[in-house]
Amino acid sequence: MTHACRYCQKPIRDRDELVTAAKWFSIRPYHYICYDQAAREVERIGDNEKPLNNMPNTIISIIMLAVSIFFLAGSALGSIGDLLGVLTLYPPLMRILSYVRYEHPLPVFLENKR
Repeated sequence: MTHACRYCQKPIRDRDELVTAAKWFSIRPYHYICYDQAAREVERIGDNEKPLNNMPNTIISIIMLAVSIFFLAGSALGSIGDLLGVLTLYPPLMRILSYVRYEHPLPVFLENKR
């Protein structure tokens, strides 16, 4: 199953050229070159989409998952801790959805690209 780039509408053939970006609750696939162009076109800094499938975001997602487990499994801060635990689940859930929906169906690398 191939997905089309949100910027150029061409199919994304493998994970090597895929960037998944999120803004609020929407995840959009881009070619890595198209994502750079789209990010440069945004006028305000807060309006750009944040990439999900890069190493820093994966590390942040793992840390946020650990923080969420700490707050939800323990009794730290009572009800406020439970609320913080639910809110800190957002980055890991977006990362998992990005992987399942866009990255996993694609081959890791294609040898004969044009």
